[in-house]
Amino acid sequence: MKKIIVLGITGGILLSTSALSVSAAEMMMHSDASMMMHSDSMMSSKMDTMKMDTMKMQATTSLSMQAQLRRGPTVTLARYLGYSWKTDRVKLAKMLNITNYRGTVAQNIMIKNYLLSVLDASVMVGGAPMVSSRDIVDNAVRANNVTTVVAAVKAAGLVDTLKSEGPFTVFAPTNDAFAKLPAGTVETLIKPENKSTLVDILTYHVVVGKYTTADITDGMVLTTVEGKTLMFKKDSTGKIWINGSAMIETKDVISTNGVTHVIDTVLMPK
Repeated sequence: MKKIIVLGITGGILLSTSALSVSAAEMMMHSDASMMMHSDSMMSSKMDTMKMDTMKMQATTSLSMQAQLRRGPTVTLARYLGYSWKTDRVKLAKMLNITNYRGTVAQNIMIKNYLLSVLDASVMVGGAPMVSSRDIVDNAVRANNVTTVVAAVKAAGLVDTLKSEGPFTVFAPTNDAFAKLPAGTVETLIKPENKSTLVDILTYHVVVGKYTTADITDGMVLTTVEGKTLMFKKDSTGKIWINGSAMIETKDVISTNGVTHVIDTVLMPK
């Protein structure tokens, strides 16, 4: 009987130890999970902070650059805005109704003042000024954060369309927006055999007509060139969402043939 009792007690001790081991393991797993969630949260927070710091740095750099351009020679300002002083100054003079242009100091000051007004009205996208004297494509090719959509437009054969008179409203996804798609999606879409699908996706980002953010109202529905519609939502902070998933990051990039809004997510027709 004593042996049985001892064994029973021993078994109870073993069982209790086992239960404690399981409980400890569960606590460790819970702790690890909590640490991972906390780590992910910290990483996400750090990435958001880094993104904000980058945006602030770009804004500061842009202001510093603009100050230098104002003080510097007209040829530098013209080059920054995408003009060639050597070949475009006569065109600029004609546009400003400067008769008998001879390159005098007074005439060149008039041209510089015009270029400064263009600079003031420009919108910075991907480190480059987007100016209203260029068309949608010519502005887009200068921005380093929308190179993927530019390459896609070329692959789809839509360059001439987006350089035409329009007007068009284009919702241009950033490179980061395309990077959020499943791996290999972009490479597959730009293959010649998938051109029709690519055209459908890209034209789903284009609306006939010029719609600035001031024209877009909460609940508005616009029909795209592809044929399906886009639904717009304005939240309490003034942010504009499209189809509940894409947000306008940079608004009202005015071009000669319309307006572009840079968005953070690729829109897929359904």
